[in-house]
Amino acid sequence: DFAIFMTGSGSATATLRAGPAAKSEGSSYPADTFEVNFQSDSVYTITDSATDTVVATRTYAPGDAIEYQGIRIEFDDIPKQGDSFTIEPNAEGIGNNENMLRLINLGKEPIISGQTFSAAYRDLVAGTGSRAHLAELSRDAMEVVRDQAQENREAAVGVNLDEEAADLIRFQQAYQAAAQVIQISQRMFDTLIQAS
Repeated sequence: DFAIFMTGSGSATATLRAGPAAKSEGSSYPADTFEVNFQSDSVYTITDSATDTVVATRTYAPGDAIEYQGIRIEFDDIPKQGDSFTIEPNAEGIGNNENMLRLINLGKEPIISGQTFSAAYRDLVAGTGSRAHLAELSRDAMEVVRDQAQENREAAVGVNLDEEAADLIRFQQAYQAAAQVIQISQRMFDTLIQAS
């Protein structure tokens, strides 16, 4: 339904072209407050509340839905002559999904470095995983370098703890053997002195 209103005097020519309207997501319905007034059991009018102008007169059959400004109105009971219904935005926000629609639309906008929130979060998680894996590889590589450096140092200095421990045991045994030779020599000398 379309209604064109002109004010003033004189004549004018108007051309109206219509096609399916693109519905924007998250648009708030209704665009304007309107009333549905039943003139009889089978005829109703739609009135723009802001201008108090009747914008449509239609027939009604029980069970039919009324559609206007993207709003679909269905009745559980059959409306009668004199019934009036006012359709207006949910000003108090009770049962209104407008905030949810805005959040959904916000999720589709490139707000973080040209990316949507979900794409930026996905890249953040993937990037963190990649950096953690790269850090593990770097750590493993540095451990190999450290082990090689220790081996090179030990080869250059000539210090091997196992070899040093074996040498200490051998030197200790040699010292103990030398001490026993000296003790035996001392006893023999004492025995020779006492015999003379």
